[in-house]
Amino acid sequence: MFKGPSREIIESLTVYYETGMVGPPPAADFLLLKITVPGIGQLMPVFGVSDWIIIAFFSAAAVKFGFNDNFAGKSISDMLSRRRIAFYLPVSVLGLLGAVLTAQALGVFLPALPVVVAFFIFDMMIRYPDVRKLKRSDWLATGGAVVIMISLMLVYGRIS
Repeated sequence: MFKGPSREIIESLTVYYETGMVGPPPAADFLLLKITVPGIGQLMPVFGVSDWIIIAFFSAAAVKFGFNDNFAGKSISDMLSRRRIAFYLPVSVLGLLGAVLTAQALGVFLPALPVVVAFFIFDMMIRYPDVRKLKRSDWLATGGAVVIMISLMLVYGRIS
């Protein structure tokens, strides 16, 4: 039903991990961060490097625009201005945790990036009402990106 690069990557990883990790790992396996899981003798993939990079980008954007994306307290800007470092848990990490737990519960490879983005966007929209006040240019840019992505998906679907 679904097509595209992510689907192909997930299929190659699924085959590799479900057949006992025989032979060299697929190239995409190097883009996954792995941890030890109790009861399993090998490292298991948990999430991708790109997911963590997006979390870092969201944290940087929150600092740049003066938002507090810390689920556990003060924003990074507040910590730096007071020269007092505190516990920092970005809300986008909660999205990653939710995606990882859902994937583990369902026993499937699940792209975490959409969940990470959704958690961050919804949190910002709830805590900062001005985020919901988009200008005409914002809607056009977003709509244009959607149209381009749908067009690419349709073209890709016709080619393959």
